[in-house]
Amino acid sequence: MRWNEAMLSRSWCLVACALVLGSGCGDRRRPVRPPVAGDTDAGPATSDGSVVESDPPAEPPRRAPHSATITFVGVDRAGTAAVTLDLIGDVRVWPALDGSLAPVALPFHGARALEIARADRGLVVGAIDPSGAAHLYRLSADGGLIASADVPAMNQATAIVALSATSWLVARADQSIIRVDRDGAIEATLERDGYRIEALRANATGGALAILSRPEGNDRRYVAIGVTSSRDGLRWGTEVALALAPQPPVELALAPDDKHFAYLAAVGVTPVAAVPPAAGMRMERRADIAFEPPMIPGREARVVVVNAAGVDETPKALAAMSLQDPQRLGFTASDRLAMFTQTNGDWTVSLGADAEVRPQGYDVDGAPGIAAGMIVGATSTALVVADRADHVSYLGYEFGQAVSTALAPAGDRVAWSMVTGDVVIESVDGTGPTVVAKIEGAASMMAFVGADHLLVLTGTRELSLVDSRTGTVVEHTAVPSTNPHAVYNPTTRWLVGNRDRNGVWAMRIDPAARPVFSKPTAIADGASAFWLLDGATDSDDVLMTLASTTLRTYRGAELASGLSVTQLATIRKDEVATPPWLITGDGTRYQLDGTVIPLPRPPSAPGPAASRPSPPPRPMKPPSMMPPPSPSRIVALPGRDGVVVFDSAGAMTARGADGAVRWTFPIGPNVLEAVASADGAQLAVVTLAGSIVIDTTTGEQRAARCGWRFGAWPSPPNVAVPQLHPMCE
Repeated sequence: MRWNEAMLSRSWCLVACALVLGSGCGDRRRPVRPPVAGDTDAGPATSDGSVVESDPPAEPPRRAPHSATITFVGVDRAGTAAVTLDLIGDVRVWPALDGSLAPVALPFHGARALEIARADRGLVVGAIDPSGAAHLYRLSADGGLIASADVPAMNQATAIVALSATSWLVARADQSIIRVDRDGAIEATLERDGYRIEALRANATGGALAILSRPEGNDRRYVAIGVTSSRDGLRWGTEVALALAPQPPVELALAPDDKHFAYLAAVGVTPVAAVPPAAGMRMERRADIAFEPPMIPGREARVVVVNAAGVDETPKALAAMSLQDPQRLGFTASDRLAMFTQTNGDWTVSLGADAEVRPQGYDVDGAPGIAAGMIVGATSTALVVADRADHVSYLGYEFGQAVSTALAPAGDRVAWSMVTGDVVIESVDGTGPTVVAKIEGAASMMAFVGADHLLVLTGTRELSLVDSRTGTVVEHTAVPSTNPHAVYNPTTRWLVGNRDRNGVWAMRIDPAARPVFSKPTAIADGASAFWLLDGATDSDDVLMTLASTTLRTYRGAELASGLSVTQLATIRKDEVATPPWLITGDGTRYQLDGTVIPLPRPPSAPGPAASRPSPPPRPMKPPSMMPPPSPSRIVALPGRDGVVVFDSAGAMTARGADGAVRWTFPIGPNVLEAVASADGAQLAVVTLAGSIVIDTTTGEQRAARCGWRFGAWPSPPNVAVPQLHPMCE
């Protein structure tokens, strides 16, 4: 986290250098489009007041939590929205800080600098990517992407500062500053030869404050100088020499009323006399413009508070105090300064010579964002928000990752079992109400029984039938095994699971009957695997089991009555040379040949004791220099002539009965579960990184869930951090 913050601080430093390069108001290029009074978020105005263009409709917000620890937090000037960066480079926009709107994924990765501004009807995010290119993203009020713009890339961008939602300063590696509009068009340029930009912050009057440095013998001299922005361009303000040299990389904080600013200086540094700017100095160009970490281990610094006239007004207690590994300074009010460190805690002090430095107890990881009296930090993947009254809340997802899932027969509703044991039932398109069912123990298997009921089996042998509309438990019972593997067939209404010591148990489910669950029966045939068939009546085949190389087929009536050991001899058997990977509801068997192939289905044989050999599997293809990824999971699609295959490379592929590929989806590794709807039209997949629903005809994503029940909480929310890139983007 500190590494990213350091990069951001360093980028601000470089921006400041660019600001000072000229010897005055050096606007060398005419503005591309000067700003005009009356510019609005609806579109830039021309000189006659007409609107050039209106915003296109916003895309639907792509809501997704962070899947790695948050490392940087930026807050808009009003303290109403935030932008965050995590360890793996993903960026999220938080359109509100009260828990009313979940974070939104920004199509951007690996930011070097981030800034957010509130517009009249939305948000604008400024970002610098790892190559040094700057970008602007316009968003609706709820986080939907409206448009993006690129800033001209000549010279790398080193910092980006929002003067307003429609006016931005960008510092560049050639030590110049440009002002761009919301479309990235250059409006004005400012340079100051011989200086290096060390830090840059926006002020309350639509301009900015910069700290600049220039070489002086074997040392450097530092100045603070304002940047004024008007319709005529950019110009430098009054220059104030700093008696105490800032400690690079420079951390700069500016009070909301612009009357004070604060920075970090090395402990024991000696004040220097004010040195007038040297005349005739040329621009200093640097080769080492890589972004440095702002937090250097073992760094020790003191805080300096300076008024607008350049007079040191550091409180005595603060001047005598050293901060160990400082990370962030920020004014929470015009007369109150907050300080955050890695090693010796977080502190606050009021301005005034005799003010006392007091510890503060915000539980944040690293440097927070500070604006308008708000302190917004991070803990894991959640935000910690301390408002103006010091009331602390946590923004995040109360539920963590899903471990099991089920789809309604029509594919319109989906159920997710959380690691917490709760079950979330919601519509796939997100329009219907969300129901939360309380279940004792985490679910190991779930299945919809019709549209109105959900079957839930837990690892504690508890089987419950839940009303999917209300979340209430209709009936519950115990199953005869602790083995978590069980399968429900909505066509035959049979629930079958593995016994603890080989074989299976079976139970009929009927929500209209009392009791709902039939008495379980057991079959001790030594089976280690089983598949359910779509038999229409009790005289039809409903189950196949596999024991070693023996496949046995059971009818519904045989499951209902139970079978003794001697009766097993009457069950139809097939001897197979190679066990199948999958048998679908219609009896089609699937085998491997480096990928997946269907085997011809053997003809049904009359008589209960008929035994027939299985056709030989197709020969395996000879290995190649680059063997294809091996399948890790195969899922049948009821009512369809194909299957969906998950392979070791993280791809999900739909194949027809002829083996032809219909579509491929990059699902990623670590798939926990995949289930199809009763009509085979939808597929729900649960992975460590999140959960999705796929249209099996087109391979398009219908829904994505990487978190549940977003809100503001009094304590850190219980959410897992998988440290994996989410599929929600």
